[in-house]
Amino acid sequence: MQNSFEKDFFTITEICWSKKNYINDNSLKKIILFLKKKNCGNVNQVKKRSGLEKNSSNYLITINKKKFILKKWNKSLSKKKIKNILDLTIWLKEKKIFFPDIKIINNNSLFLVDGFYWTIFSHSEGSHFSGKIEEFENLSNSIGKFFSLLSKYPKKIDSGPKFYKKKSLLILKKMKNKKKN
Repeated sequence: MQNSFEKDFFTITEICWSKKNYINDNSLKKIILFLKKKNCGNVNQVKKRSGLEKNSSNYLITINKKKFILKKWNKSLSKKKIKNILDLTIWLKEKKIFFPDIKIINNNSLFLVDGFYWTIFSHSEGSHFSGKIEEFENLSNSIGKFFSLLSKYPKKIDSGPKFYKKKSLLILKKMKNKKKN
């Protein structure tokens, strides 16, 4: 298979987790204690993302030999914005889109520990995009289907900050106007 992109510093297809177990890390002790008090099970292992990935505040945790992703939400996000993201995630999961399950603790998908909001998601092994032409074609098709489904979402989606340059915005508007072609 031919790669469509040149390999660079960030081209690592396998998700990298630390070899060290951070179960005794002071910054994680409160969250581990919280999970124990909420009868979630025993946390056996905590690993950090070891690469420069976008979601480097995610942790791979093992609870009673089952793997989960522990997400520490950015403090710049309000509780309302996080809830909106989680509601959308749940809706997409209900539509049979490959999204992780959210572990509910005391009827909540979000919990506050030590000044940070946290969520636990199911974990499944996978790889990053490697640049193969077949992946690119599948990705393009998947993105089209995904955005088509998103247009049916019954709630308003907060698109976040507007950061496009004027030239990019003109291209996007042109694409929107000609999308049926």
